[in-house]
Amino acid sequence: MVRGAAADKITRGLGAFGSEPGGSEGAYPEKRAVTRLSPPEETDGAIAILLFVFSLVYLWLFRRYVAMEPDEGIILQGAQRILNGEVLYRDFFSFFTPGSYYFLTLLFKIFGSTILVARPIQMVLPLLATRMVARRFAA
Repeated sequence: MVRGAAADKITRGLGAFGSEPGGSEGAYPEKRAVTRLSPPEETDGAIAILLFVFSLVYLWLFRRYVAMEPDEGIILQGAQRILNGEVLYRDFFSFFTPGSYYFLTLLFKIFGSTILVARPIQMVLPLLATRMVARRFAA
C-alpha cells in the first residue's frame, strides 16, 4: 500500500513518474478523453450493408454468363455426380473438402440442378466468410 507523498502524487494523476523535473507539482496538463476519429458503429454497419447490397446487385447482373473460374466447375460437377448417386472419394476424387460438394448437392436437390441455384450461393458464402473473418480481426 502506498502512503504519504507517493499516494498524493498518484491521487493527483501524476502517476509513478513524479512531478516535472523543475520541481513544480501539477505542471502536467489534465488528462483529456480520447476522441474517436472514425465514424460511429452505426455508420460503419450502414456502410458495410450498403457495400454488400451493391456487390450483390452487381454480381447478380452477371449470373448467367458462363465465364466461370475452374474451381466453380469442379464443385458443380462434383455436386452433380453426388446427386446422381456417386460417392465422393470412392467414385471420384477431389482435393477440396466435402462440405462444399454436399451443401451444393442439398441445394440442387431442393431447388433443382441449375447454375442459377449455384451462382447466388457461391456469391454469398465468400461474402459471409469475409464478414466473419473481418469481425474476428476487428475486435
